[in-house]
Amino acid sequence: MRIVAVDTDPKWGLMVTGGSWSVWMTFPVFSRAGAAGRIALVYEGARLLDVPANQCLVRGGAVIAADRSISYAQIIQRGDLRGTFTADELATMSIKPALERRLIGRTIEALDIPAKTNGAARYGIGTIVDPDGALAQVEGSALWGLSMALHEGTEFVKGQVKDTNLDTYTPLRIGDVPELDIQFIDSLDAPVGLGEPATTVIAPAIGNAIFAAVGVRLRHLPIRPSAVLQGLAENR
Repeated sequence: MRIVAVDTDPKWGLMVTGGSWSVWMTFPVFSRAGAAGRIALVYEGARLLDVPANQCLVRGGAVIAADRSISYAQIIQRGDLRGTFTADELATMSIKPALERRLIGRTIEALDIPAKTNGAARYGIGTIVDPDGALAQVEGSALWGLSMALHEGTEFVKGQVKDTNLDTYTPLRIGDVPELDIQFIDSLDAPVGLGEPATTVIAPAIGNAIFAAVGVRLRHLPIRPSAVLQGLAENR
């Protein structure tokens, strides 16, 4: 499946490609593109089964007609899926309600690798248009992630935020900034947003490093020394 996006002409309006905004703004078109792909599979599956398309249903990665079925893989191997859908056709396509959607795939075990705990991070973000800007963005994002992982945190007391100034709300200070080793993976892919990827991975990396070092699994932020000590005491 391939989605052809418009160019950057201002006439198309705001087109943000930064991190989660990309997902938020493109979810409808990707969902409808998925629905279009499913329709194409149904029609081609019906042709291969020699039955009317309206007598087919889709379940478990296969097109089913009564007691006969053909898998998506078989349809792709044997069929002809060169049909196209215009933007107007996609816009009228219905999308399954959220409660009826299913994730298709299998669970893959997450492996801890040295680069996740020793600070040598590599980011694949497609073609880097502005190397200095990309480096600055990742540096700032990583430091913000570090700040939230180890330093920032407050509580509510009688409905009010307890810390109302930076003397008690303590984000990462200049003196706490570590040495950074940031590398980018060469790529010819289209450039993508770089707003958040380097932020969200920092706390898990620190949590993994603590677990690798002392066997304590921490799941709440910010990570405080007292939480590590409590975890050690509970593991005895």
